Amino acid sequence: MTILLSRSPVSSTWAFIFISQVLLHLVTPIKSKAGGSWAAVQRRHSLLQCGKTINLHVHLLQAVLVSVLLYGCQVWGMHSPRVAAANCARLDLQRLYDYYLRTICGLLPSTPRRMLLAELGLLPLQVLWWRQTLRFWNSLAALPVGSLYHTVCLDNLTDAFQRGACNMASSVASCLGSVGYDMPRVFDVMPLLDVDIIVEALTVQLQDVGSCFVLSS
Repeated sequence: MTILLSRSPVSSTWAFIFISQVLLHLVTPIKSKAGGSWAAVQRRHSLLQCGKTINLHVHLLQAVLVSVLLYGCQVWGMHSPRVAAANCARLDLQRLYDYYLRTICGLLPSTPRRMLLAELGLLPLQVLWWRQTLRFWNSLAALPVGSLYHTVCLDNLTDAFQRGACNMASSVASCLGSVGYDMPRVFDVMPLLDVDIIVEALTVQLQDVGSCFVLSS
C-alpha cells in the first residue's frame, strides 16, 4: 500500500540525510527571532527607566532568548553528532548566546566561554539541548505500549540497532556513548534514560575539555 502525504508518496530511507540542511535552514529564523525578541525586551526595559544591572539582564536573557534558542531542539539538539554541518549549525546558536552574555557583562569577545558561564552560574546550550531531547525521549517511552507514537519509536530503535539506520535513536545512542553512557539494547520497550546522570556527565566533560561542543570525527 502506498502512503500519501499532501498527495505525494512517502518513501523511506536508511539515513536521515537531510538533517544538516534542515538545521542550516532552522538557524537563520531562530537567530532572527532571538535577536528580535531580545531587542524588544531591551526597548521595554528602557521605558521603565530602572537600573541596567547585570543580574537583571541575565535573568531577562534566560527568560526570553534561551526559550527561542531551545525551540524544537527535541528534534535537532542531539541529531547527527558526527555530521560537521549539523554541529556547526548548533555552534552558531551557541556563539549568538555567548555574544549576548558578553555584551551584558561588558566583556571582550576573547573572554573564554567556560569562564563566562561559570561566573554567571549558567549551563552551555548543548547541555540544555540534551536535557530537552532526553526528557522528550522519556515522555515517548512513558506512553502506553502499543500506542502509535510508542510503536513508531520502537521501530526507530530497531532500525538503529539492528539495521544500522542513522535516525534519532542512533543519534541519541551516539551522543550518550560520547559521555560513557550505554543505551540499553532492548527492542520490546523503549528504555527510560537517567536524564540527571547523563546531563551531569556531559557538564563535567565540557568543563574538562574547556569547550561547549564535543565534535565527533
